[in-house]
This record gives sequence, structure tokens and C-alpha cells, in this order.
Amino acid sequence: MKYILLLFLSISAFAQDTISIEEVSKPQYYEDHARAIVTVDNTNIVYRGITNKINIAVMGVDPWDVMCNAPGSFKPSGITGEFLWNVTAVAGKTATINVAYRLANGERKVEAKEFEIREVENFNSLINGYGGKKCIVEQSLKELKNAKISVEPKNIMWESLREVKVIGFTLVMPNDEGYYISGDTITDEIYKKLKELKPGSVFRIIVNHFILPHSSVMVCKAEIVKVIITKDGLE
Repeated sequence: MKYILLLFLSISAFAQDTISIEEVSKPQYYEDHARAIVTVDNTNIVYRGITNKINIAVMGVDPWDVMCNAPGSFKPSGITGEFLWNVTAVAGKTATINVAYRLANGERKVEAKEFEIREVENFNSLINGYGGKKCIVEQSLKELKNAKISVEPKNIMWESLREVKVIGFTLVMPNDEGYYISGDTITDEIYKKLKELKPGSVFRIIVNHFILPHSSVMVCKAEIVKVIITKDGLE
């Protein structure tokens, strides 16, 4: 347990100089070195338009003795030490979380952690993992059968936000006739229509709805991906 504690201290944003195990084991150490640790996927960036997951802890202090507030929508997630923060309505380029806590000796402390606010760019739409802005994806009919539609963030730095679930998209045929599909997979019914197209035909995928972790459904925030049907693999 002592080894784990030392490792935690070494990677903390508030790590101290090298200390002995005996010193860390003393209760007084926590009162002298208590600091609020406020993290968001190891960055100091939050994004407008989505819900940001924030982890807050104070070494040696019971979570129930830690109080936090911030502008915008800021609330507990239901997991100890974890908060959900939406800064969409916050003006400016920065926002601050204030953390107040009480030490075992009764002393109260207040700290502030500032975050940079960035805008979320439109996501890239992908078909079978391929796509991007201003590109045309080549796919054979064989590849289009049960093809998976997904999106990926372009400027979000968090790994936890790269797991995005598509819950609805529109496939637009070359004649501009559109078909809305629930879920993230080209259905058998739509596939039959694609089989009627000639090689070289181009259709579009518009992702209408997708969900980010900790966030509500996002609408029309993904780039359109164009797909050209190739000769290879024609049935």
C-alpha cells in the first residue's frame, strides 16, 4: 500500500520532492501537503457542446469533506469524486473550478483550477473505418453489405471521448433520394438498393445522431462522407 501511495504521488500534478516512506506514513504529512487534484483525462482543456468528465480528489481528505463549484452545469456523476461539467453557456475562453475542503485538524482550504475552453469541431464520418472531410471512400458491394457507420472527433484530445455511438444516419442515393436508418449499420433493405447502382456511382452518408460518453444525443455535428462503388467484389 505504501508503494502504491508513493507511485500516486509521483504522477500527481502536485507531486513533491523525493520523500521517505516513513514521512508519508505520518498523519501530519497529509495536513501539511494536502492539495486538490483536479483532472480531465490528463489535460487542462474542456469543450463546449459536450459534457466533460472531471475527477476531483484531495489527498488524505474524505470525499464528503470536499465541496466544488463551477460556472455552467456542474454536478456529481454518481461516482465518488467524479463530476460532469457542461461549459456550453460559459462565456470566454477559460473557466475555473473552485474546490473547498476541510483537513482533519479542522482547517479549511480553498483552491482554484483553471481550464481552457475549446469549441468542438464537426466530427469525421466514417464507413467501415474510412472517411474524412473532402474525401471519397471507395467501397465494393461486398464491403457495403452490413457496413458500419461511425464518427470520430477531430480536435478532442481525450481518449475516453473516442468511443462514440452512432444511433441514426441517412444514406442519400445518387438521385438525392434519402433513407434514414436507425442504428449504425446499412440494412439489408438499403443494401438491395445499393446493388442496383452501377460501378462508379456515388452516394452520401449523413450521420444525424450520435452519442458521446457522459453526453446527450448530438445532432448534425458530423461531416458528410461520400462513397463510390468500385468494380472489385461486385456480386
